[in-house]
Order: sequence, then C-alpha cells, then structure tokens
Amino acid sequence: MLRTIEEKYNIFIDKFIPQKNKDSEDLYYQSFLLVSAHFFSLLFLFLFMLLHYSLNNNTETYALSISFIVFCISLILYPSSGNNIIFGNLVIFGGFVSFFIIAITDGGLHSQILPWFTAISVTGFLFANKISGYIWTLITITMLTVFSILSFIGYSFSVSISEQYRAYSIAASTIGSSGYLVLIVLSYEYLSNKKNKKLKKVLQISRERQEELLQQQEEITAQREMLEESGRQLGIILDSLPDPTFMINNNGIVTFWNKAMAEITGVEADDILGKGNYAYSIPFYGTERPILIDLADMPDQYLSENYSGIHRLKNILQAETYVPNLRGVERYLVGRATALHDDNGNHTGSIEIIHDITIRRKIQDKIEKQNKNIDDSIHYAKRIQKAVFPTINNLDNYLKDFFIFLKPRDIVSGDFYWTIEHNNKLFVVAADCTGHGVPGA
Repeated sequence: MLRTIEEKYNIFIDKFIPQKNKDSEDLYYQSFLLVSAHFFSLLFLFLFMLLHYSLNNNTETYALSISFIVFCISLILYPSSGNNIIFGNLVIFGGFVSFFIIAITDGGLHSQILPWFTAISVTGFLFANKISGYIWTLITITMLTVFSILSFIGYSFSVSISEQYRAYSIAASTIGSSGYLVLIVLSYEYLSNKKNKKLKKVLQISRERQEELLQQQEEITAQREMLEESGRQLGIILDSLPDPTFMINNNGIVTFWNKAMAEITGVEADDILGKGNYAYSIPFYGTERPILIDLADMPDQYLSENYSGIHRLKNILQAETYVPNLRGVERYLVGRATALHDDNGNHTGSIEIIHDITIRRKIQDKIEKQNKNIDDSIHYAKRIQKAVFPTINNLDNYLKDFFIFLKPRDIVSGDFYWTIEHNNKLFVVAADCTGHGVPGA
C-alpha cells in the first residue's frame, strides 16, 4: 500500500521536473524537493487563507492569495526552465513578501506570522544553494532586528487580528510552520535515503564487480603462469631440436634462437635475441635482407610474382638455398617457415626451421657426376658399335630392296648385324647376344 502511494507520488512529482534535470542525479533530487515544496506551500497557503478568511482578516487573506498565485505561476513555468536557483529563490521570495506584509500590518515583532520566517532560512539552503541560504537568513535576521529596534523605541504597529483570536493564530502559525518544516525535512530525508539506497546498490554492484575483476585477475594470473610454463617447456623442446630453429614477432624482432641455430651460425642466443632489422640474415648472407621467415605471411600471388623456388604446402613455405660461406663452409640449406597467429587470427610472428642438406647434396652431385661419366662412356661405346655395323652404302652394292630395324633398349644394343662377301656370295649375320643393352653390348 505504502509502496503504491510512494510510486504514484514519485510519478506525479516527476511530471513537473524538467527533463534536463533528470540527467543529473543531484539536480533531480534538488528539483524533486523544490516541486514538493511548491505543493506543500500551496497546501499551507490554502489552509491559512481559509483560516484568515473565516476570521475576516482581509490583509492576511490578500497577502496569502498573492503568494498562492506566485507559487502557482512558478510551478507552471518551472518545467520549461529548470533553473533551481532562480525558482528556489522565487519560492522563498513569494513567501517572504507575504509574511512581511502580514508582519507589518499585524503587530511587527508581536505578529503571529513570525514563526514562518524560520522556514525562510531553512528553505533557502534546501531549495537554492548555500549562498542563497545565507542571504535569506541575513535578510530575516535584519528584518527581525529592525522590528526589535522599532518596538524598543516605542513604535506601534497596527494589529489586524483581534485579541480574541491572536493566541489561536499564533498557535496555528507555530504549528503550521513546524509542520511545513517537518514535511520539508521528511522530504529531504526521503530523498537522502533514496539516494543512499541507490548509492549502496551502486557500491554493492561495484563490490561485486570488483570481486569479479579480482577473480578474473586471479584466473588471468593463473593462465599467464600456465602459459609461461607452457612457453618455457616449449622453449626447452625447441631448444633441444637438432635442427636450427628461430622465431620472430610481427615486428621482426628475434624472440627465440635455439642451440642448433647458434651452432650453425656461430651467433649465440644472447647476442641476437631482441634484435630486428633482419639481423638474423647476416650470418647467412653477410647483409641485412628479408629471408624465408619474413615471407611466411605473404599471399601466394606476391610470392609467385617476386620469388622463384619457393613452394607452399598448406601453411608452410619451403625453399632451398645455397650459402657459399657459412662459418667458412659452403652449405646447402632447406628452410621451412610458417606464420604464427593468436586465437583471434592476428599475426603474432613467424617460425623457421632449417635443415642442413649439404652432405646429401654433395652425395647427389657425386652420383650425378658419376652417372655423367658412365653416360659419356656408353655414348662413346655406341659410336664404336656403330662403326662396326655395315653402312647403308655398302649394303646398297649387294641388295636392292632391304631395311634395317634396330631398336636398342638402352643407348647401345646387345643385338647386332654384320655382313661379309666371300666367293661372290654375301653372308648376313643377325646376332642376339646374351643379355640386353649395355651388358649385351
């Protein structure tokens, strides 16, 4: 029930609060209190207008009516302006003028309206700001001081309320001003509690968020430690690989250089880690230049247009190169490089593994040289075999229609033909030797 009334009251007051003041929490609460004070003031003005009207106190009734009209106009104009200081002082001014008129027409220092001047000082602080509060307090004190001086020197103010009702009027003013202040204080307390509840809720959310952040930080720390441990173990594994291996980040800075790499290049890890500008190419080519690892993340079209001898198998680039002087020795090397990416697909660096195929290439070159020598010997044997065979011109002297079909399996043939003339007779030999090709020959 109370909650429903509170919600309806909040909705009703919100209708009179300027929209721009709703964006600021402090301005909203001040506006809420100011609008509430308008309605409290209108309520008490209306009740005291009825009271003085019933007592035929015309001056008090007119003064309170003027104040009532000022408050209504202020309440109408406030939502379109939203200046709390101006309208707060306007509310106080309307009340002060009415109270001052009643005071000078009803006994001055002995007026029944004096208790209401206490509300002037208090509302100055609540409705406007501290400066306004101090000013209205000073004005009230000055007015009461003037009334006291005038009373002390014997000045007599007129009295509009008969002695019969004066005591009741003073009691009513005291009760009314006290009740008005109580309502203002209760409203202020209500807004403070509302603000504190919201603040507590924000603090609670902040604490919960802080706990979540601390928990996330602990998880991140644990994950970082796991990654560092995994990285350390991976480093140990890569460092123990027999093949030279090194890594760079996406800025071309060397981040890993294993023992095999140090052994083949003569450059220790401590001397190369953290260096960029293609410093890792100097041991191989004697100058700073891009090498295979720098091309790992390049598109295939770029590679095909600018490089030959580079092949990509899935995500791995492979190329063979000849290094004439690597630590004083010529080397044949095969490099395999691939780009490294994080979980989001961002390029974080590249890794290259180098295989030394020098021994294999030298053996291969030796075999090719031997094969060439053998091949040359076989071709020379073919020339000798061909010289033994009868020529076509010789056969033309003896035969009119003939053909020779000889198709060696290899360069030289294990089969051969031969002719000889004896006693005006031509002997033709077609021989099939044991074996084929070179062995047969």
